[in-house]
Amino acid sequence: MVFIPEVCVICLVAIATVYAQYTPTNTRPCAENEQRAQCGTACEPTCTNSNPVCTRQCIPNVCRCQQGYVRNSNNRCILQRNCPRDPYNPCASTTCPVGSQCRNNQVQCVRAPCYPVAECYTPQNNQCGPNETYRNCSSNCERSCSNKNPVCNQSCGPPRCQCRNGLYRDANRRCVNEAQCGDDDFCFYSVLYFGSFWFCF
Repeated sequence: MVFIPEVCVICLVAIATVYAQYTPTNTRPCAENEQRAQCGTACEPTCTNSNPVCTRQCIPNVCRCQQGYVRNSNNRCILQRNCPRDPYNPCASTTCPVGSQCRNNQVQCVRAPCYPVAECYTPQNNQCGPNETYRNCSSNCERSCSNKNPVCNQSCGPPRCQCRNGLYRDANRRCVNEAQCGDDDFCFYSVLYFGSFWFCF
């Protein structure tokens, strides 16, 4: 005859064994300015995106940036005020209608500094720039020189031109290979702008 307390003990041992098998055992210490979260986000704020749109999924037992810190392009947590200064980009504060995208338009420069003007347009297959391809199902997290490995969900973004596979969007909005990324985040702009591109001097 089996007693009820013995059955309870056997059940608890079985539950603990199953839980131990399926609970992540990531015990590496968190890096500087990080803290362990039992249920962390897949879309941490970064220098290039301080307020990411994200699904409500839970990444168990993960290191995340402490409050007030964001991830930089080297995947380290730094104070947001210490992020590299972004070059002037009027598209950063422009919201275009769904299905269209923003580009920096040419400005007639009479006296430096001259800044580009944001323009919303609906791209077609033949309107993409060099090293770009038109995607009906675009990525919401295009890789860039300042964020080479963005964490992103797999949902489709609006149709638009994006960098071809293996390339990164630089600070001038061009698609370049990794070697060409250089220190574009630290450019300051002056004098000439052509079409949707502007150049550092």
